[in-house]
Amino acid sequence: LSYRILIVLPNQIVPCKLLRKKENIKLYTKMFPVRNIKEANYLGEIECQCIEVSHESHLYITDNFIITHNTYSALLTAYGICKDWSKIYLIDSERESASIYSDLGEFNILPLSQPYSPQRYIRAIKACEDAGAEVIIIDSITHEWSGQGGCLEIQNKLGGEYKHWAQVTPLHNAFIDAILTSKAHIFCTVRRKEEYAMSTGSDGRMKIQKMGLGEQTRDGFNYEMDLVFEIDHETHTTKPSKDRTQLFTNSDPFVITVETGETLKKWAESGVTSNLDEGMNHIRKATTLVELTNVFNSFKELHGNSDFMESLTIKKREFSGK
Repeated sequence: LSYRILIVLPNQIVPCKLLRKKENIKLYTKMFPVRNIKEANYLGEIECQCIEVSHESHLYITDNFIITHNTYSALLTAYGICKDWSKIYLIDSERESASIYSDLGEFNILPLSQPYSPQRYIRAIKACEDAGAEVIIIDSITHEWSGQGGCLEIQNKLGGEYKHWAQVTPLHNAFIDAILTSKAHIFCTVRRKEEYAMSTGSDGRMKIQKMGLGEQTRDGFNYEMDLVFEIDHETHTTKPSKDRTQLFTNSDPFVITVETGETLKKWAESGVTSNLDEGMNHIRKATTLVELTNVFNSFKELHGNSDFMESLTIKKREFSGK
């Protein structure tokens, strides 16, 4: 006995974790699923006060609270690096929500609307570089992957079949290369959502298990970054999930401030590079499976490093047509 269950979800909700399954999901181009209010029940009356600001986002900031939006943390870190708001450029795909932080300083905002194609992100990065940016904040990279006109939609419009990733993956890789080869410091923010998986309980029945928060971008993106901060939405503190700088690896959870950027600047100016950095650069530059195999054989001391091995695996998948 078997059952077939039809679940209708919005494009931004991916109901599976495995990459091979994610890539086979076909996005809606019409007749989008919607939520409706089924009923409204009277619960009583309480006194309340409504607050609204004139900005189109209607967001506001109050005293004695820590801002939890990662845009704010990125801006503070950026200022700690360059100490000049005019040298900070923010590529804003979040409906210009960064403007609510304009009281921090006169940083530059480059609005980015749909279609959120990798090519448009690349042009935006180039425009910031040409304007003299020392720090570029991409807020956020999620739209390049799952937004309207992003990679998932491009693949779907090509036919939505596995073979079409051969045309989309180079576009995404070009976006990553634009970040990695930029002369400016680049910070990327990414949306996160709760991920779930099916597992077998002790009673033998299938159950839904929470797997934690997952980034809404292509698997493996974090492995290209030197430092990845995850901000706890309850405590507003952060710890690195990845830290090639080794500056924060053993630190207690902390709140990101301007001093965080100052610490990163000192590290960047020290000229310290690691064997891992060199190995990762060789992986990025590999254009054939033979070259990738040579990288693997040349850096045997990194075979126990999860970042190095994961990056090799992801690159190998690209050569296999993913």
